[in-house]
Amino acid sequence: MSFLRVTATLLATLVLATACSGKKGDAQNNIPEEVKQFQKSRDLCDHFRGEEAYDKDRQQFLLEQMKTYCSGSDDKLKALRLKYAANKAVLESLKKYPDRIE
Repeated sequence: MSFLRVTATLLATLVLATACSGKKGDAQNNIPEEVKQFQKSRDLCDHFRGEEAYDKDRQQFLLEQMKTYCSGSDDKLKALRLKYAANKAVLESLKKYPDRIE
């Protein structure tokens, strides 16, 4: 396994562990699991979108990660906003995500 893949795996594990740990407020407790899963994936997507592709291997690695975490993100975000239009906590938690990244 390449250094980049190991690093990405560790980063993803750390992000997911951090997101799942700690005390959460009442608003976060009212967020449906599918929304939480979207947020975890989209946060990883945004992370990899912001990374520098300083050589061909890194560029390929970043493209693979973005394909994994970003594909379908725009449609999923739109669907979640429609599905939970009456849930202020969900809408507030999704507010930070731009409508279009793909």
